[in-house]
Amino acid sequence: MEEVTNESAIRVIKNLPDLRMKYSGLILPRHSNDTNEQKLLDSIRESHHYHADWLEYYLLNKVDLLPELTFTRKVHFKAYAERSYSYLRLAREVLLRSEDAQERKLTPLLWMLHIEVKKCDTRLKNSYYAPSDAPLGKKETYDLTKGYYDALQHEVGKVSQDTIEEKTVSSALQEATTITAEQFLECEASRLARSDPEFRNTYYASYCKEQKRFARQIRDNKRFHFIYMDENSELQELTNGVRRGDKRKRASKGFG
Repeated sequence: MEEVTNESAIRVIKNLPDLRMKYSGLILPRHSNDTNEQKLLDSIRESHHYHADWLEYYLLNKVDLLPELTFTRKVHFKAYAERSYSYLRLAREVLLRSEDAQERKLTPLLWMLHIEVKKCDTRLKNSYYAPSDAPLGKKETYDLTKGYYDALQHEVGKVSQDTIEEKTVSSALQEATTITAEQFLECEASRLARSDPEFRNTYYASYCKEQKRFARQIRDNKRFHFIYMDENSELQELTNGVRRGDKRKRASKGFG
């Protein structure tokens, strides 16, 4: 298998929506000339392009991109690159310590890429095949994310070495064969954090904080509007204060 490099990973992330539609058949356009559909896909493509531009700065040290990244609408997508970088950092540390992960022939970049592919798949499905209930609003998403990572840190912190249940990802896979790359990463990191105080305090705690910070930044950024297509092929958007079941706002040009 061809080795994944920083350049190739960024290239894939930049083109993920089209790659996933082409190779996985995630969505099939209902109307080839549908203007709303085109706006939706353009919004998703744009977010991946800007996400990748920030990764070029972080992973390829392209400092010449910084003025454009800072003083244009691309600044709003910095958080996505920072989240990708947090996956990369944690994967690197987990791979140094986990034989289970090493056996899967993963690299930190490949692990991060698997996570981003799943994120894109979820985005496409939630945006295009919107259920009768609207997707979660930004505030509700933040509340759920914060609660999840707070709980992870709490559970890891209260378990002593004597009471650790050695539950590897292999056994977890037997119970849930659809475990995602992100769940795999967090499962292994959680297991390591229980037995390794240095890993827990230095890497695991930092990762949980970064995930909560990402959700908070998206929640607080008024320029981010989650756009999706309803059952009538109309575009709808969720803004900061909109929750599931609340009154929906008709979409304008926004951030997907």
